[in-house]
Amino acid sequence: MRPKTFIFSQKLLVISLLTVGVFIFVLPFANMVLTSVKLDEELTADQFAFWPRAPIPQTVSPYVLEKPLIRIERPPDMPSAEWAQFEAPFRQQVQRAVEAWWAQRQQTPDGFARINAEQLGQTLMQAVGAAALSRISDEARKQGAEAMLAEVPSLVTIPRIEEAFDANVARFCLGSIYLRGADYARQPLGQGSIWQATSNNVELSPLPVSTGQSGSQVLVDYDTAKEPARIRLAAERKEEVERIYLTFRGDQSWSKVALSVVSQGRRYELEEPFYILERKWAEVEFRIPGREPEPLSGRTFRRLADVGPAPAGSADFEITVSLIPNSYVGAWWAKVSRNYETAFRQVPIARYIGTSIAIAILSIFLNVFGSSLSAYAFARIEFPGRNLLFGILLATMMIPGQVTMIPHFLINRSLGWYNTLYPLWVPSLFGSAFFIFMLRQFFLTIPRELEEAARMDGCGFLRIYWHVILPMMRPTLLTVAILSFIGSWNDFMRPLIYLNDERLYNLAFGLFKFQLDNGTNSSLIMAASFVMTVPIIVIFFLFQRHFVQGASLSGLGGR
Repeated sequence: MRPKTFIFSQKLLVISLLTVGVFIFVLPFANMVLTSVKLDEELTADQFAFWPRAPIPQTVSPYVLEKPLIRIERPPDMPSAEWAQFEAPFRQQVQRAVEAWWAQRQQTPDGFARINAEQLGQTLMQAVGAAALSRISDEARKQGAEAMLAEVPSLVTIPRIEEAFDANVARFCLGSIYLRGADYARQPLGQGSIWQATSNNVELSPLPVSTGQSGSQVLVDYDTAKEPARIRLAAERKEEVERIYLTFRGDQSWSKVALSVVSQGRRYELEEPFYILERKWAEVEFRIPGREPEPLSGRTFRRLADVGPAPAGSADFEITVSLIPNSYVGAWWAKVSRNYETAFRQVPIARYIGTSIAIAILSIFLNVFGSSLSAYAFARIEFPGRNLLFGILLATMMIPGQVTMIPHFLINRSLGWYNTLYPLWVPSLFGSAFFIFMLRQFFLTIPRELEEAARMDGCGFLRIYWHVILPMMRPTLLTVAILSFIGSWNDFMRPLIYLNDERLYNLAFGLFKFQLDNGTNSSLIMAASFVMTVPIIVIFFLFQRHFVQGASLSGLGGR
């Protein structure tokens, strides 16, 4: 008899191995889910982390980031004693350079006067110091702290301070506006049109035009703690407007944007949630309804809904931007839903899902019917060459799919089924060799006395199959249904071969096209991939008991 300690150690080892295995298999899925809620900047090499950053709603802008993007840290190759001698004077040099630059900049008011100078100084000192520390020459590092300090003034330059300021000070800026009318010509809004603050908690300051931007730009200094901030632009334009292109720089305040447009006597409002999530320049397209049909392959623009006549006293054309503060829960919802909303907007995922579900349902019923009927015939009907045919059927499982790919394509094309959905579900009617084998093994475990009793009561072959056999094999049929669903849901090769019309794409093939269009945006791809993975996970957890039971029962036959 084995001692209890040995048995306990054995169980502990097994549990530990299982736990490690589960962790290893769950880790990629967890990474997919977490990546799907990250912003673009969180995927860069210098800011990458396994967990997404928590959103911090802001009511005041411009503001200094709480944590600098980069910080001063001791280089790994620098001894601790040398670092202790170098760090303090190095920080002082950088701090003095930053304070001198900020004092000079404050002489010309530019909308940043209300920024906390102490917090800004510490943030810039960390960012500029870290950048300068990485640029110290190897020769100076070899000579020691004094030689490195001598190089610091040449490394802490005004352009680098301004670069750190631009990266660590978030602000909301409005840039150029372009319009497109019925003539399909994209034109900038008139130069005489300027943004104006329509609420007391907003101050606008003109900015120099940034690289890659055109037209006027304004810095929006706002405080939405008590009320939303509103900015308005009016222009004289009586021509028809179909599309509006608004350029802006976000401040990652997680504020909700409410957009109102007046054109040709009608008023339009943004019908979809829109949040300020990034800290970079972007251009967003807004479309007025009824001008153009919806694209078949998704959209990158935002819809405007007609809400009625324009208010009295409105200009011929005007845009009102309102910044509404967000709560912590609302900011999290904005971050979590952002990539999913973008994926569903840019790609017709809903149509892809509907196509995949329709194909999966047809494949399930046809596979269950065709495979079970064939398996019942192989198990119960005595006919010449039955075992030979069954052996040939099993041999087809050894043939790679690449071998039969071209013959199948030629057959379907000759039937006129190219660029249709028929090749994706009609073959299921003839069953699957694996399913037929599995169901036949289960049929062999059913006593023949049940069929003989039914036959004595007047039942024929099909009636026995339908009323006696099928009800007894529900677990195995459910296993066939689950495997059919997984195979159909994940089917990519057949749509790639047979489909050319994007309106017929299933989800797997549609997401492949989406990946080609957004190959550099991992967060969007992960969000779309998670949408495809969820149904399989849900089905497995709902029917795992029946799945295991059906798989085990199908292997009990000994003949």
